[in-house]
Formats: sequence, structure tokens, C-alpha cells
Amino acid sequence: MSAYRGFASMPSPLLWIMTVFFFVPGLYDVATGTFQQPLEDLMLDVAELITGVFLLYCAVQAYRDRRSTLASRRTTMVGYACFGLFCLCFAVKVGATAMRVLG
Repeated sequence: MSAYRGFASMPSPLLWIMTVFFFVPGLYDVATGTFQQPLEDLMLDVAELITGVFLLYCAVQAYRDRRSTLASRRTTMVGYACFGLFCLCFAVKVGATAMRVLG
């Protein structure tokens, strides 16, 4: 059996710092520029907000000393899905920006 515990193994300060880096800009971007942006920008902003909400959940659970819920397979898979969606949307935005600049 592996000793890997998913997001439960992350220190609490790191969870809070990552929450701030993802949640605050994602919330601001979604709240201010939803209808003026291209679709790839909106997708990236929403993915950033979803990742920030997941990290906020993890940080609150760690604060409440409920790391056993963070160590569950379901929470780990949801976290991987959130970060995967963010990475995918970031790659789409980079590609769309490159096409706009080069094309």
C-alpha cells in the first residue's frame, strides 16, 4: 500500500497560499470581464475559479483537522480533475493567443 495521501499531505500554509493564488484572481476575472473576453479567456477564468474553490475546500478541511477526508480517493480524483481542467484551459489559451499573434 502506498503512503501517498493526496492533498492531505500538503502543509496548511501551502494550501492557503495556493487558494489565494487561484481563487482571488479567478473570482475577479469571472466577475469583471465575462462578456468582453474571448471564449478561451472565459474558460481559463472559470477553470481557475473552480480550482480555487477546490483548494479553499482543502484548506478549510485541513484547518478543521479533517485531513482524512482530504486523503480519500474521491477528493484526490476531484483535485486532479480541477488541476487538469486548469492546465487544459491554459494550453488552449496559449494556443489561441499564439494563433492570434502569428496568424
